[in-house]
Amino acid sequence: MSDALQPAIKQSTVQRSYCFTYNLPDGTETWTPGEPLSNKVRYVIWQLERAPTTNQLHVQGYVEFKNATRVAGAQRALGLPNTAHFEMRRGTREQARNYCKKDDTRLEGTAWSEKGEWILERGENGGVKKKARLQALRDLVLSDDVVKDVTKHEASFKLEWIDVYNNCPRGWAAIFEELSKRRMIAEPNIELRPWQVEIIDILRTSPERRRIFWIWSAASGTGKTTFLEYLSLNNEFKEQTLSCPLALKELLFLFEPGKHRILYLNLPRDYQEEKLKDSYLPLLERLSDGGMMTSTKYEPRSKFMRCHIIVTANNPPPYDRLPLRFIEYCLDDN
Repeated sequence: MSDALQPAIKQSTVQRSYCFTYNLPDGTETWTPGEPLSNKVRYVIWQLERAPTTNQLHVQGYVEFKNATRVAGAQRALGLPNTAHFEMRRGTREQARNYCKKDDTRLEGTAWSEKGEWILERGENGGVKKKARLQALRDLVLSDDVVKDVTKHEASFKLEWIDVYNNCPRGWAAIFEELSKRRMIAEPNIELRPWQVEIIDILRTSPERRRIFWIWSAASGTGKTTFLEYLSLNNEFKEQTLSCPLALKELLFLFEPGKHRILYLNLPRDYQEEKLKDSYLPLLERLSDGGMMTSTKYEPRSKFMRCHIIVTANNPPPYDRLPLRFIEYCLDDN
């Protein structure tokens, strides 16, 4: 890197990406943008360099934000003082990123670092990499194990394969359309038990706030897993049912308003009391309250939720924690 810098842009400038240079104070030999990374930052890359004429040790970096951000806000998000030099990106995203990975300018004995997620945007080079990821997803989704496991649906792969979902929407849709064809199941051949029939009749009605169906059994083979299989295959319910992760951030990312009406959560057999108190119950309370919620994974998005909440577990519901919300189905009595 040259010792000369372009004039700093005005503090009032608003951009989603910046190139930045930060001269490290005397005695400081490293830098990091903080742990955890600010939730405003989508991606940041940096390396240590030493100016060839002044011998000044500095950080050369490139940062992308989820939303347009002023220079002062960008400095705060990265934990930098207002003396850090910020510039608008002049080339492509890839060029700015590669500039922070140059071997010939990097401080000897160090490596470049990055945090956040680098997501290819439309129109960028990277076709070979995208095709490889798309093919890898296709091989996985259309494997015999997944085709036979009817509880695995499109939402099951969205978190791990978000780059394919964002960058190859047509290819993504084609893969899951092919999955549906290979399964070739019009209706599940499952004989329903009386409690299952009762709940299905309720699922055809409008969801009610602050109501949680808690289906539990200490024994195995009582129909809990089979019921999820039925909902996942039945033409009436399969598009409405979301088998949920036990974390609100991931759940809201997968949830699609207007499509999902049934949230199905399976509690692990060996969960700890602390986990129930600190994690699962606050999650269930929030979901059963319903209303407007904000998905913050990748990009903020408001979503309105009003769903039937179904929980399967191996223990009775904790009535003392959420009174008047549980509709209990004890399968050991059937």
